[in-house]
Amino acid sequence: MPKDYLLAGKMQIAQTKYYMSKAKRLAIAQKFVEGAAFNLLKNIKYYQSRGRELTAIIEAIEGYSKDIASTTDINVLMGIEGNIRQTYYEGFDVILSDFAMNGRTKQPPKNEVNALVSFGNMMCYALCLGQIYHTQLNPTISFLHEPGYRRYSLA
Repeated sequence: MPKDYLLAGKMQIAQTKYYMSKAKRLAIAQKFVEGAAFNLLKNIKYYQSRGRELTAIIEAIEGYSKDIASTTDINVLMGIEGNIRQTYYEGFDVILSDFAMNGRTKQPPKNEVNALVSFGNMMCYALCLGQIYHTQLNPTISFLHEPGYRRYSLA
């Protein structure tokens, strides 16, 4: 972990206040899930445009996405995010022709596709954490997931 060089007590207090405010925390968390859903959907539509039949996956993700803005509880929002990701991963078996995902597994991943997804997620996590270090945000204070011990839940 790099040395904290952008220490800002006022920013940490403001970030904590946003976390403690149910309405502000929910608004930020909804934006995280909206952004993730948008990107996952864009990726699925890319493969749909190249001849894969993913209409049911697209419709399911769009259906879950419609509920994001009206959610009033973080746990329900995390459930929606989980449903979107699970549906997204179901599309992998349609997209891939030489390998099968057979559902998302981790710790340890049970096949090559799951290992590749875990590796990609780790790379994304490391990239996001690296960018958070270039801000005055505290990576342990998150908005969608609960802060914990020895983890950077904001990333």
